[in-house]
Amino acid sequence: MSEGYSVDRSWLIIIDPEPTAANMAAALRQRNRRVDLVSSAREAQDLLNNGGSKPGFVLLETRVQEGQSLQFLPSLQDASPPTRFLVVTAYGSIAGAVQALRLGANDYRCKPISADALLHLLEEPGMDGGCPEPVHPSLDRAIWEYIQFALSEEGTIAGTARRLGLQPRSLRRMLQKQPPAR
Repeated sequence: MSEGYSVDRSWLIIIDPEPTAANMAAALRQRNRRVDLVSSAREAQDLLNNGGSKPGFVLLETRVQEGQSLQFLPSLQDASPPTRFLVVTAYGSIAGAVQALRLGANDYRCKPISADALLHLLEEPGMDGGCPEPVHPSLDRAIWEYIQFALSEEGTIAGTARRLGLQPRSLRRMLQKQPPAR
């Protein structure tokens, strides 16, 4: 904070325009939080680079107008180092969570997430009284997450199929389906 700016308890939400973003912003405003809503990482970068007061918390969707938003996470953090970052996604995976946390996110969650949960996660860290009861995924979900992990490691469908002992066409069909429920 000695760099000429201060951090406040406001929120910056970076999500493509959709009802979820507007609803989340309205819910946080009802809880007396200042909220800025942008639809791209570039807009957020401009907002953070303007100087002055920085948001205390940033809610970042994994997919924004520019594509994968995690590539912008380090530059957003450089623009506002004390800000806490929460990455949210509709299609969570272990590989995505690991990547987000490695890039510096403070937390990674699947949507939907309530405003009360957001406030509890980021504004009151360590106040939850211990670890919650673990949620064990279904077998289908565990398989899907392992496929996502292998794909992130290998980088190609052909390499992943070889690693998993599948035909590439079968793997493509599996990847086109929605992720199984938890």
